[in-house]
Amino acid sequence: MNRALALLLALTAALPAHAADPRQATAATAMGHQAADAFTAGDFAKAARQYLNAFRLDPSQSALLYGAARSEQMSDQLDLALQHFAEFMAMPGIEPARAENARKYTDEIHGLQADARAREAENAARAGDHAVAARLFEEAARLAPKRLDWLLKSAVEMQAAGQVPEARDRLRDVIARADPGSPTQAEARARLDALQPGKKAAQPGTQPSVHEDGHGQALAWTTLATGAAVALAGLGLGLSTLSDAAALHQSEATRSADGRITGTDYQSASSAVSSLNLRTGLAIGMGAGGLVCAGVGTWLLARGDARATLAPTPGGATLAVRF
Repeated sequence: MNRALALLLALTAALPAHAADPRQATAATAMGHQAADAFTAGDFAKAARQYLNAFRLDPSQSALLYGAARSEQMSDQLDLALQHFAEFMAMPGIEPARAENARKYTDEIHGLQADARAREAENAARAGDHAVAARLFEEAARLAPKRLDWLLKSAVEMQAAGQVPEARDRLRDVIARADPGSPTQAEARARLDALQPGKKAAQPGTQPSVHEDGHGQALAWTTLATGAAVALAGLGLGLSTLSDAAALHQSEATRSADGRITGTDYQSASSAVSSLNLRTGLAIGMGAGGLVCAGVGTWLLARGDARATLAPTPGGATLAVRF
């Protein structure tokens, strides 16, 4: 008797934990078809509910759980979609194509969540809540590991929040993970160098600088010299234009006995006038622009406390002056 009971228990243990009832399996399949119709019609929330209900009837049909996750993704139920995609990929015997799609859709959801976190971080940074901004940028970078610029921004916000040791660690992480010589790595190195003991830290919200001239003297002299050169070039162009205009006027004044102009023809005169007008406008623009540029340089020299910052950017470099 005991031996028979033991054999019965062993057979029971060997049976599947969720043996599908044929009627339930049929009902689940029919409900899955209805969910597919709702998905095709664009009613993704309804499709998600029907797929889940069908899967509860027959948990052996992994395609139903996949359909539920995909429908939740399309109806912006992203957290549920991630949960159900993960459950689907953990099921045994799933189709390789669906498994690959599940991984792809999971990455897409992480990307959307990362963008949302980054937008929230930007808003928090503008509001002055730097600790929250640092956390949100970190979450965004975790969801999108390739976005090292978000990881760098989290370090910047940590520094602004007074979390200097944590900011140093984060900057070292960015340097280690960024491509050698990339703008992101250069910015991280510059900021880390500025945070070393004995060096003045950059003000919150400023861009990392590769070169900073404390008094702006080099920038001031360069601006003044450039402005003077442009103004002189404009003056030279203006004088040459006046000379050519006088020559054209002399040609038009040369007339024959019957009053016709003989010094030049109409087509040549029209072309010369157009060229003179263009050169006159260019000379005036160069003169005015040069004088403004020279004035700015002179003002910078008079101020003496302007600060010039040259910061690397993905597209090149940015020059900023702080007065």
